[in-house]
Amino acid sequence: MEAFLDDPVLANLPSVKARKVYAMGEDSFRIDYYSGTQIVDRIVQHLGK
Repeated sequence: MEAFLDDPVLANLPSVKARKVYAMGEDSFRIDYYSGTQIVDRIVQHLGK
């Protein structure tokens, strides 16, 4: 995550500037029912209901 946040190419993105970047997990490279459910669970975990 730190490598992403410290990347100079991405440094001017609003989400990077605000440090509002979250890891989506290793199963987020494909979206099927299982991985989609995992992604939603992580979003709820990080941001609340």
